[in-house]
Amino acid sequence: EIARSLFEAVKSYAAYVKGTQEADEAPAQEAAECGDAAERPSVASSEGAEKRPAEEYAVQVLASAERVALSSSRFKKYRNGVREYASDGRFRYKYCVGPYADRDAAQRKLEEVRRTFPDAFVVRCAEGRIVR
Repeated sequence: EIARSLFEAVKSYAAYVKGTQEADEAPAQEAAECGDAAERPSVASSEGAEKRPAEEYAVQVLASAERVALSSSRFKKYRNGVREYASDGRFRYKYCVGPYADRDAAQRKLEEVRRTFPDAFVVRCAEGRIVR
């Protein structure tokens, strides 16, 4: 009975790990969209408005299977300073500090963010999608 319980626990954990890896390795077409459509700047018109950058970067601090309020205390000092990114997979909601115009700016911010979130990392967004 104990052996069966241990087997089932290991089997369940392996399925969980495999599910999170598959969610993280999804192709760019299935990757999360960066931000809400309402937050996206519009494409430039012929009247001289600025174009959205082709590439931008953000620092991911949290991934969750359920939505987390942007004002949640889980974001500590970045409360109300994160953006929600939706994606497919087990952890559908990703929360990031940023965005930044280039990787160097995101890397500089990463050093600061890791003091609060040691597992934070930089993600790249292109044309409104997170890409690997």
